[in-house]
Amino acid sequence: MTRRTEGQVGWLTAAVMGMLLLGPALALSVEGPWSGEAQASPVLAILKGALALQAQTQCFDDRRVRVAPTLFQDDEGDRSLGLRASAGVCRLEHDTRADFSQTSYLEGGLDVAVPVSELRIPQNLTGGLGAGLSISLARRAGLDLDADPDDPDAEFYDFNYGFLGLGVRLGYESNAVWDEHGVTAGAQVRWTDPIRSYLPSTVVTLEGVRPVRSEIREGLDVDRELYARLGLTGYWRLHVTGPLELGLDAGHFRSWGLDPALDQAGLNSGSYLAGEVGWRIARPMGGLSLDALFLGYAWGQQPTGVDETKAWTLGVEVGIP
Repeated sequence: MTRRTEGQVGWLTAAVMGMLLLGPALALSVEGPWSGEAQASPVLAILKGALALQAQTQCFDDRRVRVAPTLFQDDEGDRSLGLRASAGVCRLEHDTRADFSQTSYLEGGLDVAVPVSELRIPQNLTGGLGAGLSISLARRAGLDLDADPDDPDAEFYDFNYGFLGLGVRLGYESNAVWDEHGVTAGAQVRWTDPIRSYLPSTVVTLEGVRPVRSEIREGLDVDRELYARLGLTGYWRLHVTGPLELGLDAGHFRSWGLDPALDQAGLNSGSYLAGEVGWRIARPMGGLSLDALFLGYAWGQQPTGVDETKAWTLGVEVGIP
């Protein structure tokens, strides 16, 4: 583990905050030709809400289970076999309005990254249930009966600023070595723009956190009291070419209502960066499927720890239908 320095904190926080502000800022400044996006079929599919909910809830199917045996390596060269796993379910309800269409959702999910040894890694174990509404920030252009449907300059929308998601969520979190646990409950605001895939999706979360178990607090002789936390997250999910996929995540959190000893220890704020390169395979293996190979790197601090950690991950993703 490495204790954060002021220089590291300033650089990492600046990088994370810049990424989080990039998407909404650019979406308002590049409206021009995108409102007349000529590829009508993908645009219409997006406005039906499915791709928006994939980006906003990270629920890509009605039901999904992924298990990835993984080799972790931290910044000191220590290695450990481990497991990355995720499971989720999502139920969507779409309306049929042409402008500002809405999609309501109920979703649940579990994401785990656990090394076999006591190796500390930046990833958290998280699980939760959520409900909310996704709103299309778009208005279709007036119908021109004389327009050529194959005209590349044809405008299908007066404006299109992506999707805004509003929701509530109840969750559970733990670090990878199982010595910090907490229950969370709060509200989320999400923004994403599947048309402009170069812009990150952004999530703002305000929640209350109740620690259930905390060796940090036991070591400092501090009670496990309820506190408030603001979280900012941005992420990209890109299909580059063929089977190659890229992912990039950044996050920053700040907490209030903590004991001064916890503030001094560094539990009141932190930032996180992670990237992953995947090679999609999708090869059947009896009742399972070999879905992908991936290489990832994560660096930073999660709310369940006071130290900044780093780790490489190398794994194989196996799908369970």
